[in-house]
Amino acid sequence: SAAGVVNPAANVLGDFVGGVTMGMLATPISQAYVFTVSSAKALEAQSVERALLVGGFLRRLCVGSAGGISPFLLRDMGIRGSYTGLMFVIYASVERSVFTLFG
Repeated sequence: SAAGVVNPAANVLGDFVGGVTMGMLATPISQAYVFTVSSAKALEAQSVERALLVGGFLRRLCVGSAGGISPFLLRDMGIRGSYTGLMFVIYASVERSVFTLFG
């Protein structure tokens, strides 16, 4: 398209792809956080021990029984990516609409 011409479909697709990508990449970080705040052992541990517990959790989460990527991690990344992508499309669409109306 010509410079300065807005393509709404490209905006939505770009928002969705960006949201999915970031949602998938953030999955292990999010799960490490949930483990840290919901595990009694992690809550009671000192910094170094807590880091070791989180590292062990992430290894168990990310590595499958055959040594490759865990199917559970792939499932969780897919789920998180899809809802994060959808939420970001909605957020960005509302933001663009407000900016257009009141901009």
